[in-house]
Amino acid sequence: MTKIHKIKWATLSVIAILFLILLFQNSGVISLRFMGWDFEVPRLILISSVGLGGFVAGVLSVLLVQRNQHQYSPASSDSSETVTDPES
Repeated sequence: MTKIHKIKWATLSVIAILFLILLFQNSGVISLRFMGWDFEVPRLILISSVGLGGFVAGVLSVLLVQRNQHQYSPASSDSSETVTDPES
């Protein structure tokens, strides 16, 4: 395992531990109102679902950006035209 991988795992581990501490310190029940419905939801579930939703949105946005960069990269274009610098 390289040094970068160790740093990534350590960082992710610290973030996960801090998230778990946050969850268990907020174990009370809160009431939510959404479009006329009233819910009583444990904070633990609310924070977990918001965190998971943010994680999924982040992963999807990274995948979308990577796909778009790969799709429009010069290596994948079928054009045989070369771009020359007008100043040279």
